[in-house]
Amino acid sequence: MNTPAFCTQCGSGLGVGAGFCTHCGAGVSGGVSMGPLSGPGRRSRFSFAGWVGIVALVIAVVAGGTWLAVSLLSDGEDDPLALDVLGVAVPEPAVVGSFDLGEPIEIVSGTVGPDGGTVESSDGLLIDVPPGAHSEATGYTVSKQEILGHDFGSGVNPISALYSVDNGGLLADQPIWVEVPAAVPEGGFAMGFFYDEATGGLEALPLVGVGEDSVVVATTHFSEFFVHGVDATTFAALLAAQVAGTTLSTDGPVVIVDTKFRPGVDDWPFDNYGSAISPGGHCAGQSLSAMWYFVERTKAGAPALNDRYDNDGLGPTVRWQDDRNAYRTASVIQLYYQSGAVDWIEEFQRFLEDWRLNLGSAGGGAAPALDLWQYAAFITAMEVTGEPQFVEIWRLIPAPTASSTSA
Repeated sequence: MNTPAFCTQCGSGLGVGAGFCTHCGAGVSGGVSMGPLSGPGRRSRFSFAGWVGIVALVIAVVAGGTWLAVSLLSDGEDDPLALDVLGVAVPEPAVVGSFDLGEPIEIVSGTVGPDGGTVESSDGLLIDVPPGAHSEATGYTVSKQEILGHDFGSGVNPISALYSVDNGGLLADQPIWVEVPAAVPEGGFAMGFFYDEATGGLEALPLVGVGEDSVVVATTHFSEFFVHGVDATTFAALLAAQVAGTTLSTDGPVVIVDTKFRPGVDDWPFDNYGSAISPGGHCAGQSLSAMWYFVERTKAGAPALNDRYDNDGLGPTVRWQDDRNAYRTASVIQLYYQSGAVDWIEEFQRFLEDWRLNLGSAGGGAAPALDLWQYAAFITAMEVTGEPQFVEIWRLIPAPTASSTSA
């Protein structure tokens, strides 16, 4: 097996043929072998050997939140703001395009009931529906079209066919995993994207894992989708600012992917103190509503969000308490969002439990590094779509307590 490009323990880059990581000393054997992924309603045809699982609570609910790779290293008190570093920006139109496609071919159909099940095609596509995803028997029909070309530009690199899944347009009550066959570049990276033929827009799919010849994504709804690939050379340059633990390394040049979203300009002007209907805070509500406004309104020429609805639109003041309607909006969206978020959390809790059990049986004893690959998914999604992305980070241990924050 080929030596992986990055250490699975600390995320540091590895030299060709390296037998151990020069940063943390961990041994290298082509990846951590953790056995096949199993669990309630889940199956997988490939083991963890040679692929990196990503516990990505990166739930692309609307068009994204914001995550910016900027190295701001100082002693703490005088850290510059993103606006200070990047300056004022003019939002750019969304990345849109179209595909030159072959004829559509229906490759498989099947029915999945409330107890869950799988739909698998002859070319390797696997739809894994967990128990409780549907309340009644639901039909699935899968078709694909070869991607012959496109006009998105060099930033989009399809490495799979364009797949279409028709399940009647239903929204699942549990996240569904889809394993998509793809020509994943050796030493590179890959992730899935929805394609909207009507608008020409792209939207990143939450990433579960990357294999040698497939990518696993998670979703609760379906439209057309494909896998985008990043070759090893481009991937290394993209990750020159590597994530090790929680600290940005400056061993190489820092890569900045700028969506033009500016905190202090494109977010809400008030802090997150929670409210009567969302006493635990409304960080997701603030993030999602600010992202939606930026993508759907600011990019279309509307004034920036930060001061527009201050004092209920009567003009900026220094008091956040007079932003009543804006504050209420963030709280209501938080309440609505949380009503559907718990299923994702429970699903990934099961995933984590399986992962740790499999890793322990292999004698590793420590969870693999996830930060580098989450970083890769964020920065690739922003680079491909030109839009900010949403992330919710959950603290799941010790169970059953769980807490989260969003951006």
